[in-house]
Amino acid sequence: MSANCSAYFHSTPASTHSFIGFYEYRRRQEDFTFSFQKEANKLKRDLLQLMSDDSKEIRISASNLLQKYKAINLGVSSESSKQVYTTRRVMSRPDFLMYCLYVVYRKFGLKDLLCTQLRRASGGCPPYGLRVRCVLVVVALGLVPILFLLTALSEHREKYEDVRLFWNNIESLVYVSDLDADKMKAARAITQGTAKAVSAVMNDVTKLSSTKRQRDNSSDTDSIRTMKVRENCKEQTPSSVSAADSGYTIPTRTTPEYDDWTDINLGALSDEFDIDEDLVKPNNVINLEEIVSTHTKWLLCDGRDVRSIFEEYRVGVGKTDFIAQCHVMEIVETAPIRRGKFGDDEAAWLEICAAMEAKWDTYQPSSHASQYLQSLMMASIKETRRALMVPYCSTPYNIQEHYDLNYIHMVVNKFVTFFEAPNNPLLDADNSEGFLQAHVFALLIDQLFFDLPDIQVVRGEKASRAVSYRKNAQRQLGTTKLSAAKLDSALLTRDAWRVELLTMEASRTDSIEGQTKQLSDVRKLTRALKDQLDFIYTRFPDSQKQRIVDVEVFGIMTSGLEGHVYALDLPCSGLYRFTELFRFEVPKQFDSYFLLLKTLARMLALKQRVRGVLSTLEAIKLSAARETLVDGGLLWSPKRPLESNPTRPTPETPTKRVK
Repeated sequence: MSANCSAYFHSTPASTHSFIGFYEYRRRQEDFTFSFQKEANKLKRDLLQLMSDDSKEIRISASNLLQKYKAINLGVSSESSKQVYTTRRVMSRPDFLMYCLYVVYRKFGLKDLLCTQLRRASGGCPPYGLRVRCVLVVVALGLVPILFLLTALSEHREKYEDVRLFWNNIESLVYVSDLDADKMKAARAITQGTAKAVSAVMNDVTKLSSTKRQRDNSSDTDSIRTMKVRENCKEQTPSSVSAADSGYTIPTRTTPEYDDWTDINLGALSDEFDIDEDLVKPNNVINLEEIVSTHTKWLLCDGRDVRSIFEEYRVGVGKTDFIAQCHVMEIVETAPIRRGKFGDDEAAWLEICAAMEAKWDTYQPSSHASQYLQSLMMASIKETRRALMVPYCSTPYNIQEHYDLNYIHMVVNKFVTFFEAPNNPLLDADNSEGFLQAHVFALLIDQLFFDLPDIQVVRGEKASRAVSYRKNAQRQLGTTKLSAAKLDSALLTRDAWRVELLTMEASRTDSIEGQTKQLSDVRKLTRALKDQLDFIYTRFPDSQKQRIVDVEVFGIMTSGLEGHVYALDLPCSGLYRFTELFRFEVPKQFDSYFLLLKTLARMLALKQRVRGVLSTLEAIKLSAARETLVDGGLLWSPKRPLESNPTRPTPETPTKRVK
């Protein structure tokens, strides 16, 4: 028996060979194509090969299948069979044979050879001059046996009930799978739409979520629309045989990213834009109670637990407060929790803000940097230019001691040059975002950290490493990787951890509180900062995880020539604190020159705060290294020591000859 034949004919006795048996066997194979035409052609080739087999029993079985099931026409549709049968009735036998040649050529993809002459054919029958050419080509290609076999042209699928039901089930499953794939593709296109579409949907979400009654009505409408979509999908199924009744399954084409979109819920699209479900899960929160008894509570002077107050507020407001749903307590003037929970308790709110501001007092610019800023506080631009011409250090330049002075001198000199220019570019209203990032914020922010050897400044649309880790931590091979949020710039550590300590989100136009762009950027920044702190926590050794309370991450949001600086930390177990450190504004003319000096002083204080986080990370690594040297069990695993000797004898080479 030929090795090219299907394994069905090798493993099944010749007396039990059947058409439906072949299909049932093929259905269980991994290379099953779910196509009637392809599987029928494969069976035709196998039967033709079996006709020349050495076994007489197999040859008889193959011959019976060819005659009984008329397998020669496998893969030809019912419309083609009817057309051939009708053509046979109106043609003479020679013309009909030539027409069959034309069908064969079209079937096997050789119609291009006859394209020019066939355009002149009338009534679907080739002209007389073409008949001789067709016969010669057929003889040359060895297709003469097909002339005899083409006399049997009845459709086996329509004649036999078991074959028809089998392929109806298969095509029904394929149709349902394609329909589900189209629905998920449509949902993906909606969720990954343009920024304009996302902004429009976010505006609608804000309107719909204003009251609880509107949310309830919206959910009722969503269920009705979902039911209608399901009913329409059932009406479009081509076969009455369902997948559950047929006993057949089809390979899934979905991915974990879009498993929730099998039924299109039109009203739930708003939640998909703004909130990730895994962000609001209780198990996606750093719980210090499991590793340390301290830092698990944040108590006010009257003994109340801030975490309990926040959890009560978070459960009560639901999805109307996105930041609270992410287990983050927002401590800013416009925070919804201030109006909803501390509206009548101003003393408690001031105590919460004071606890946040207490950390800021320990980070100040260096003394020589503060003195140099005071020396540049001049009343006129000429006096400022004259002060810039004076050397800012009396000793040879040392980057560890004088870089902050060089940074101040460079920024002030750049802006004074802008102020002196006859065409001051800062006064142009149509400056692009790229111009502002290259000439203003790259100088003001990026240059600030160039003297820190452990920090790398990354510019451009960068996918957050922490967000990508959170979305793909449970990803399996073969599934689609989920894309992370892209930020305009980031500060990354240069070690193997590559954690993000500061990120920035920028926009071209000025924005104030309450605008759509400002709200969306704050949400995006909050979500990214929480993921960054969680990612840092995963890098810590088990014995050092309690020190996450000493780490904080920062975010800068710019709009036009102004900006906000935020920080996120973990004051107690299970509660993240998102605070606004300060706001800054870049002057356009010398009249507001003092704003530049104030911004520089605050940026230098922010640098000291980042330097403090770096010192904490280095201390954690040093402590972990010392623990590894003392505890031998940590040499092999941070979780547990090996239970057996890691070394083992090397086995002999299998190919070694024995003498």
